[in-house]
Amino acid sequence: MMMGDRSPRSFEELSTENSDLKERNRLLEERYRRLFDNIQEAVVLRKAIFDENGQVADLELIEANPSHLKTLKVDSLTEVQGRRYSELYTPGMLAWTIDHVRRAIEIGRPIIEEAHLDINNRYYLTTTTPVDNCLLLSTSVDITERKMVEEALRESNEYLERLIGYANAPIIVWSPDSVITRFNHAFEQLTGIPASEAIGSDLSILFPSSSKASSMELIHHAMDGKQWNVVEIPIQHRSGEVRTVLWNSANVMDSQARLRATIAQGQDITERVKAETALKKNEKRLSDAQHFAHLGSWEWDLRNDDLRWSAELYSIFGLSPETFQPTMEKFYECIHPDDRETVKSDMQQLVSQGTPMNIDFRIIWGDSTVRIINCTGEVSGRDNEGEPQVIVGTNQDITERKRVEDEIRRSNAELQQFAYVASHDLQEPLRMVVSYLNLLERRCEAQLDPKGQEYIHYAVDGGKRMRELIDDLLEYSRISTRSRDFSFVDMNQVVDETLKVLKVPVEESNAVIVVHPLPSLMADGSQMVQLMQNLIGNAIKFRGSEPLHVEVNSWHRASEYVISIKDNGIGIDEKYRGKLFQMFQRLHTRDEYAGTGIGLAISKKIVERHGGRIWFESDGSHGSTFFFTISKDLRGATDE
Repeated sequence: MMMGDRSPRSFEELSTENSDLKERNRLLEERYRRLFDNIQEAVVLRKAIFDENGQVADLELIEANPSHLKTLKVDSLTEVQGRRYSELYTPGMLAWTIDHVRRAIEIGRPIIEEAHLDINNRYYLTTTTPVDNCLLLSTSVDITERKMVEEALRESNEYLERLIGYANAPIIVWSPDSVITRFNHAFEQLTGIPASEAIGSDLSILFPSSSKASSMELIHHAMDGKQWNVVEIPIQHRSGEVRTVLWNSANVMDSQARLRATIAQGQDITERVKAETALKKNEKRLSDAQHFAHLGSWEWDLRNDDLRWSAELYSIFGLSPETFQPTMEKFYECIHPDDRETVKSDMQQLVSQGTPMNIDFRIIWGDSTVRIINCTGEVSGRDNEGEPQVIVGTNQDITERKRVEDEIRRSNAELQQFAYVASHDLQEPLRMVVSYLNLLERRCEAQLDPKGQEYIHYAVDGGKRMRELIDDLLEYSRISTRSRDFSFVDMNQVVDETLKVLKVPVEESNAVIVVHPLPSLMADGSQMVQLMQNLIGNAIKFRGSEPLHVEVNSWHRASEYVISIKDNGIGIDEKYRGKLFQMFQRLHTRDEYAGTGIGLAISKKIVERHGGRIWFESDGSHGSTFFFTISKDLRGATDE
């Protein structure tokens, strides 16, 4: 019987073919196993275990590759194969896995979800695919590093938001189409616009209408990638006030070099601009004042021997800033040869010892004109060792002032000499008149009726008062014409001598004089006695009904001594404050209190000669206190 064209195969052939199939199957299985075992993702085949209600209650591990075994912290499949996940997972992880599998079974297609495996504290992106009603194949990709990067990025973004939000400087971010996307708290304060209102608005809302176009042009230049550096752009506050803001911006680009955003930082310089404007005005005023006062300023930087003059100083020296570059050597060359070494010496003391200088000297202009200059200088800056670095000072043309002072000095000298001579020459005829009146009164008294005797008495009394006035005028003129050089004077001894002179009136008035310790100072001793005699004498003269008490005290200030004479006398009305120290001013009639009214004028002149001032305080009826000051900066006679 025929079997077709196919020849029958022998048993051996069939056996060989079966062996080949087995080998090929073994090789395929090995290849699958190698592939399965070497997949980086965790792969697991699980069987769902259902409860009596048909709900997934647990899972059984059927197959798993090494990556999945690693998540379970085991080394061999045999350790976990056939075991349930209720034995392998924590309750929380088991609940999540069962819920994940249940959803996959319900929808009947793959489901992808993120999971956190608390066994090893790693994050996975898990894809689960239903194979049949109870088998499920899951692959999990470890995304822990990605999650860490995302978390770091989130924290960085939050930090950046906080940094921008709470920065002291106004910071703003806008999109390529000029829409505001970030607007920090400082920018809210600068504009008065809340961030919630600004974000999403066009950038142009920030600018006043008068400069909106030019401001937006600058903004677009920055967005076009043009170098912006630092630029002033005015911003309008919601109140209407325009603030001057210094802007600095940077563009944020993506990987394709496309503009993503522009960030800018602003600095409110409104007050600085106002200060600069005011400074320019003040500099102009200073320049004008220096010009009108013929006062120039200079600054000498010792570090580089750089000397700078103000514009007026060139005018004072008869020079032009276009043709003259000031240096110390050239400055000395301008000084009169007879004054040059003195100025150099004072300047050297200023540099080496820091001693402030104040000196008058002559300069010679190019046309041989001689001018008189007052120069001041002091140290303005020092280094860490205390050595001078910068010297500043002023030069003032005092030529006209010196001329006027010389004229006044000559005039005063002539007036003082005239007053002295006139007063002296009046003494002799007055003495003769008074003497003959006294003689007439003695010899002819019996021949005169009461009216004639009264007339002679008035004439004699007027002559005596005239002599007192002339004596006081002589004393007033002698304050300058016959004064002594200043020397150290003990004011305690001055008061002792004064009280010896006033011994009789002190005893007659039963006055209590309390003298506190007084200083020693530079003064004209005889004039100090005269001054204290006038002031203590007045306290005795103008005493009230209460027992007289006079207190002499003193203290000192930075540049002067203050001495006071306080009494409990009749006081002085405030209305006399302006004229009390004037010549021939009397507050009472001659019948009430004797005197010529010149004593306090003499006291004022003595105090002023000593660089001081004199004044009084009184409530008008219960005593007075007279104060006078003596300068500490007296070195010799001050008469001119």
